[in-house]
Amino acid sequence: MARRNQEVTIAAECVPNIGAKGRRRRMIGGIGWSLATGAVYTVFASRQAPPAMYLVVAPFVAIAALHFFEVKEKT
Repeated sequence: MARRNQEVTIAAECVPNIGAKGRRRRMIGGIGWSLATGAVYTVFASRQAPPAMYLVVAPFVAIAALHFFEVKEKT
């Protein structure tokens, strides 16, 4: 069965694939990871850690940002 060439159109707004409960869970996760980021950064700053140690904070920031992005984009 051959497919016909059909023009594909993308809607202006995508249909969200998570509901309100999933967005709420991701928002709570994003807030939690942000708090963890702040705590780790505060500990490093108070102990005057070497600059290379601040790279440990990067995964915390990335995970928090991912959660907030998912909430915003409803994915």
